[in-house]
Amino acid sequence: MILKTFFQNNNNSQAVTPIRIGIWGGVGAGKTIFLTRLFECLEKSSNYRIAADEKAIDFIQQNKDILDNEKKPGSLPKETDPGMSELEIFRYTITSQSSWSQNLTIVLEFIDASGEFYENPYSNATVSDGETTYQGIIEYLISCHGIIFLLDPLYKLKTEQAPTYRKLLSDLFIEFRRRSRSRVNEAVTPLEQYMAFCVTKVDEEVAKINGKIIKTADITEEEYEIINSKDDQDWLWKAGQNPLDLVAEIMGQEMTTRLSTEYSLVEENSDRREKPHPKNRCNFYAVSAFGRYQNNEGKLCTVFEDIKPQIINANPPDTEEEKNTDFWGNQPDWDSAFGNNSNNQESQTSNSSTGFAWEKKEEYSDVAEPNSSTGFAWEKKEEYSDILESKKLIIKQGVPINPFNIIEPLEWLIKGIRKHPPILFLERQQT
Repeated sequence: MILKTFFQNNNNSQAVTPIRIGIWGGVGAGKTIFLTRLFECLEKSSNYRIAADEKAIDFIQQNKDILDNEKKPGSLPKETDPGMSELEIFRYTITSQSSWSQNLTIVLEFIDASGEFYENPYSNATVSDGETTYQGIIEYLISCHGIIFLLDPLYKLKTEQAPTYRKLLSDLFIEFRRRSRSRVNEAVTPLEQYMAFCVTKVDEEVAKINGKIIKTADITEEEYEIINSKDDQDWLWKAGQNPLDLVAEIMGQEMTTRLSTEYSLVEENSDRREKPHPKNRCNFYAVSAFGRYQNNEGKLCTVFEDIKPQIINANPPDTEEEKNTDFWGNQPDWDSAFGNNSNNQESQTSNSSTGFAWEKKEEYSDVAEPNSSTGFAWEKKEEYSDILESKKLIIKQGVPINPFNIIEPLEWLIKGIRKHPPILFLERQQT
């Protein structure tokens, strides 16, 4: 997917130099859901007006219908088919109403491609709508002034053969740099592009056991026995409060260090990182397309139907007290993710280091109470196909959806690019 952003002053028919924002994400990173939520959040925000072309409307409406949980349980869109013979190009048109960019029209053009396409920086696959043509992912990104990187915290769990983010991003940046230089004796400098690294799915229940990241539904009996820290039980949710550290955990400390020393300009101070300046080209976010909500007992819950860990051959609890223990009941006090969609309302106050708005908790007495998790399932071993079927993510009917940090990465990129524009490869060639 690529977002091409064009700015035009409504008081002047003369178009400003186009600003392009691209998206990169591997298999299962959540690109389709992110773009759907982005449209919804912009649509709900008083700071923006948004329209879309016919293809984009079909794309958005299809995904909104699948995700919708108001009158029925919702589900997740299928991953983009890597065998697609033709990649679609869609467009959003946005007019900003915010104080920092009034009378600004933004056109977002994106291409829906599978994660496999993004994971291969050496591919020259042609993507074209008859007007715009790109040869592979690198040509996409070289044309962009800013890039949103979507990182799946569970990527390494997919298969043992899957490459690490360190490998994927290292290959990407090496090829990116090679093709961004016009001659061999040119000085080696950081890439000009602004970058926002976003860890997705931080609302999901993910534990960390002996340094291993694992979904709570996949915990084994042996792993259950060695959990001894409450911080490890809901690790991903809590880790989202420190997005730079979380990004380093997901893509590796080595790659994070190389990002700041080789490929980009990273402001070490988290507060200053929020403000545009010439040496600040990179930022980090914990992102959720769903957030969590507060149930009638005040507990913070995921929006997904409970998937209980399958503790195989575990001894059943001896006492009623043990049966009623909710092992995953302790939640961090992140008031920010609940009660308001990520619509960048100017009345919100936020913690600049995390991007979350710290607000009062809201009551949801009118929301149907879902079945709460009672801890581990003390059950006999299921057939493998049944376990796979039971682990499909279903969105609870009627619970509020509170996405966060959906618009924020885009706005941060735009503000920086407008204040201190990067000089792209094609622009350097022309001069």
